[in-house]
Amino acid sequence: MELKIYNQSEELKLTVSTSSSSTWNMELMTENAISVSFTHPFYVPLDVNDYVLLSGVKFSINKEYKPKQKSTQEYTYSVKFYGPEHDAQRVMYLNLTDGQYDVQFSLDGSPREHLKKWVDNMNRIYGREVWSMGDVVVAANQTIEYNNSSCWDALASIAEAFETEWWADGFTINLSRCERGERISLGYMQGLTSLTQSENSNDVKFFTRLIPLGSTKNIDRSRYGYSRLQLPDKSTYVDRNTQYGLYEYVEEAAFAEIFPHYTGTVSSVRSEEKTGEDKKSFTIYYFKDNGMTFDPSSKDNEIAGLVKYVSFQTGDLAGRDFEANYNSATKEWEIINIYPDEETQIPGGNLIPRVGNTYIPWNFRMPVEYETQAEQDYKAAVDNYLKKYSEDVSKYGGDTDYIYIDTHNVPLQLGQSVRLTSDEYFGAVGYRDSRMTKVVRKLDNLSIATIECSNRVGKGWKTQVDNSLSELKYVIGQKEETVLDVLKSWDGRDITDYRVLSGLRTLKEIKQRALSRLENDEAAGHIKFKKGETVENGLIVRLPKQDTPAALMSCLLEEDIDTFIEEDEDALMEIAPAEISDLSFGGLSNVNSSVDSAPVGSLPVKGENEWSYAAPTLYAGVIDADNMLVPVFDRRTQTMVFIPISAIRGGVTPPPTGFPYTFSFALR
Repeated sequence: MELKIYNQSEELKLTVSTSSSSTWNMELMTENAISVSFTHPFYVPLDVNDYVLLSGVKFSINKEYKPKQKSTQEYTYSVKFYGPEHDAQRVMYLNLTDGQYDVQFSLDGSPREHLKKWVDNMNRIYGREVWSMGDVVVAANQTIEYNNSSCWDALASIAEAFETEWWADGFTINLSRCERGERISLGYMQGLTSLTQSENSNDVKFFTRLIPLGSTKNIDRSRYGYSRLQLPDKSTYVDRNTQYGLYEYVEEAAFAEIFPHYTGTVSSVRSEEKTGEDKKSFTIYYFKDNGMTFDPSSKDNEIAGLVKYVSFQTGDLAGRDFEANYNSATKEWEIINIYPDEETQIPGGNLIPRVGNTYIPWNFRMPVEYETQAEQDYKAAVDNYLKKYSEDVSKYGGDTDYIYIDTHNVPLQLGQSVRLTSDEYFGAVGYRDSRMTKVVRKLDNLSIATIECSNRVGKGWKTQVDNSLSELKYVIGQKEETVLDVLKSWDGRDITDYRVLSGLRTLKEIKQRALSRLENDEAAGHIKFKKGETVENGLIVRLPKQDTPAALMSCLLEEDIDTFIEEDEDALMEIAPAEISDLSFGGLSNVNSSVDSAPVGSLPVKGENEWSYAAPTLYAGVIDADNMLVPVFDRRTQTMVFIPISAIRGGVTPPPTGFPYTFSFALR
């Protein structure tokens, strides 16, 4: 493959022919790089930010490279060019809030808040808005400690904290399971020339016996009989796919948020100003829930030694837990404030409860019907968790058949959804749905590749999220939140899946790309009507000047002139010459072109198939006065008519200007 290498000033530095071993390597959360090998007759070192372009993506060198000298006229290169996401390895993840430049800080926020700070730091280095957010999972707030972290390491921490994956699509960063595109079927002799199985990394979870530990929230042992939530049949473990062997595993965190609970809605909010012992004022917030039919503070519902809490599910306080007191007389919850620092209280400022917010209260005994429902939810979560991790975790892949790949336009990209088919590997089902997690493409032919498919990746590159029920946290379902850029009418950036158009930009795009149904318009390219057309008020066809009638007709018709003009339909055909000076009588399709070179004084003559001319020469034959006609103008009828020369009486005096005689006329 011929590869052009540019310096950071976009000047061409080298043009090389790469070896057959040169590849484009893509692996989920690991690498997006081009490995290039070639020889060159001169010593040309490669500098940081020298780059190549491949499939519209810029791949750059991250450190200076000097080739190996084999002779005075031969230098060998074996160098890597990295995709734009690898710039994150050179950028620190800083806290830039209020002009800070902190490298050591903690952030308590949603997935979007953590990723937004990553985008801000990356764009800080670029000096403009280059990176943007794409798909982002929806999950409860998490606190992450960032300690001298690069943006690359920060991505790994964010993905691990929210139990998902990160991946880049150009300059769009995503925090979600990497799976995209329409599912394509691949198998041996169906796009693949080989199919192999390999072991996944050792830290990918796999077990066939799950020993679940239920939540202790809202569980009163004195009444329930257990200190933790139990499965409906009170079993202590669950087995699945033990034909693979007995592999035991204990899990508690995944089920911590499944417990007997009530989800309430805030009906009203009030606040009171108080003064503390230190003479500083503070605000206490109270809220009511008109839909709650039980009393959390009654003797029947109190659990000795436990302090009540409320966890907000929606609103400004979503994801936050607060100690709370319930007043049975006023039927109000009092929120106990949290003080992150001496000047701040939560709730406070904009972070306050509001009418319509939902919340879950806990650390008290719930009515029995809530315990029964919790057991059913717990069983469903345990079954799904075991089903997920007791499946084959192997990686499957093979080498591609480039002819099949090209013919069927198979995208060779990370996350591409695939259905691997094989009766031998996948038994009675005959297939395995997965996605591409590693793709190594040959630069000589990008359709020649080795692919690897896996439903899970190891913790070495952070755990993935299944897009079915949810990963790990079963109560807070993991959804994807798409953050969209709005392109204004003046914004020249390209349209992508993560950018939407403003109203004015939409009208601008329509005006540029579509033909108007309301106003006169024109198309810059050829338009083909596959199912014909109907013209109600006439059709005007303007064509470039044609040299011959045959060329003219070939512009108008493909098969038959009957397909061009329908019955009872007006059609006006205009032949537009390139310039006005090119107009001529002989250029018309039904006129012999020789008329343009006829002698002065010649007259046009209509033949059976075309017009020609009669030259002004003396007639040497016998004059038949009755059968020889001349044109004259009849003023009565305002038309030209032909009369025999015998009708002319009195003779004709030749004009003094001499021969040839000429007269002007107009063609209708």
